[in-house]
Amino acid sequence: MSSRPRNGAAQLNRGALGGMPRRPVIYMIGAVLLLGVLRAITGFLDDAGQRTTIRRGDSIVVAIETFARTEHRYPDSLTELVPGYLSTIPRPGRGFGYWRLWRPPSHEQTPGAVRAFHNPSAWALIACSDAVMTCYPSLSRSSRDSTWVYDN
Repeated sequence: MSSRPRNGAAQLNRGALGGMPRRPVIYMIGAVLLLGVLRAITGFLDDAGQRTTIRRGDSIVVAIETFARTEHRYPDSLTELVPGYLSTIPRPGRGFGYWRLWRPPSHEQTPGAVRAFHNPSAWALIACSDAVMTCYPSLSRSSRDSTWVYDN
């Protein structure tokens, strides 16, 4: 509603928004709410991808340990697990591109001083999410600990 001051010009009646047009404010509020919902959905999908990766990684871990009991050594690569211990190597979950099996160098290649700190039978299974060289960020588990660790 407008009222006319003495000079005859129409005057804007300022409401709760202080005279700011309501439509852009409503659009901004809607955009902020939409971004919050999208962020929540993305976070949920990332968590689901990590849970899937851990579940599939646990099946690989079982195959690695079964291989070690049968062959009396750990595999040098994941391809050694197929077809005897796994029908295929399961793909990591959403957000991760490939698996990497890390093995320390053999005793013959490891200097004596370093050998004292290495467990020659150790391994680490890593789900990598980016370039082949860096494998970062990643989700990993080792033979020394059954806990999966996310490194970002």
